[in-house]
Amino acid sequence: MAVSLFYILCAACHVFGTSTERMVGHLQKLGAHRPPEGPVEELDYVPSAKDFHEMYSSAGVPLLMKGVIKESRAYQLWTDDYLMAEYANVTVDVEEGKKEDRGKGVDQIPLREFLLHYQEEDAYVVATIPEEMRRDVLVLPCLTCGGAAHRIADAIMWFSSGGTKSVLHYDAVDNINCVLDGWKEALLIDKKHKDLVYIDNPGGMYCGVDVDSVDMNKYPGLGRVPWYSAKVEAGDCLFIPYRWFHQIRSFSNRNLAVNLWWESVREFNYTDCELSPLAPTQPHVLSEYVVSPASKYRFTFLDLIKGKPTSKKKFISILKEEELFPAGHPIVKKVADQFDINNDGTIHPDEITATDMKHLRALLDTLDEDDDSDTTEDQHTEL
Repeated sequence: MAVSLFYILCAACHVFGTSTERMVGHLQKLGAHRPPEGPVEELDYVPSAKDFHEMYSSAGVPLLMKGVIKESRAYQLWTDDYLMAEYANVTVDVEEGKKEDRGKGVDQIPLREFLLHYQEEDAYVVATIPEEMRRDVLVLPCLTCGGAAHRIADAIMWFSSGGTKSVLHYDAVDNINCVLDGWKEALLIDKKHKDLVYIDNPGGMYCGVDVDSVDMNKYPGLGRVPWYSAKVEAGDCLFIPYRWFHQIRSFSNRNLAVNLWWESVREFNYTDCELSPLAPTQPHVLSEYVVSPASKYRFTFLDLIKGKPTSKKKFISILKEEELFPAGHPIVKKVADQFDINNDGTIHPDEITATDMKHLRALLDTLDEDDDSDTTEDQHTEL
């Protein structure tokens, strides 16, 4: 009887398969489990700084702005010949492999060397835009007043022969990505669905899923999560709100883009728009602004305490829950001590704002020295 039952069960498995095998999208490209909810909202113009803050940034709503970067010198001039003539000697970071793999290395080479070989190599420039090149990069008018312009955390150049694939991740800052050549395909997941996206690399804020072959057994939430799509063509800019999960693919035999990360503005500064020496309705270039990569940490910690005073004990508990640092590492208490400026046992938002982020960055760099393999910072996912 037992043997007969065994054969019946085996036959059933053969006919119907396992539950994982029947899951739509199993071992297929990320997003194959269901059609997108739709494309993200599109505009063919740049909204005012006030409208952008109220309707998109503060509200956490992605936005595709069509054709808005075409006035940029970078869009008009950055051919390979121009880059070779003007910026051949600038140093850029080049990732090994166009499919993002955090285990691979990053080389620093002259842009000239990349330009000579990138069409034949599996390589990808992911680099903070060198200062010499910032005069060519447009900052959209929706960021030039209200507070965002004073909070630019980083500006990145993304350059390849197409075929790049990022990991599924989120950023702790707001993000505008503008395509100068080629086109990109973005898959976006609302942060409200965080319970369905297993971030198994919390320190780097990314999911380890193979974006070309999703293992639904390991990542079952990805078989149910709703998602949105965006096709970002040359001249377009895509706004991705902080903490929205996203995965980006690039296409064409030359793909070039720039993006800005900035600390999300909690309170829009209306006076700033009235008094700004830079006309708030006009575009300006990146060289007119201060880019402070270390400042991206500030918003991460402000976000963790929801902008409210928090006891140091609770703050330490939050850091442990978020798994930003290795379990039990003494850096957790050191970070809390750095923010508690007046030593009253409570961390206030004003204290985080007043903390010199360069000192904090130096502290975090000691963590990298302790364990490079687990805590190396990556350009794709900013802490």
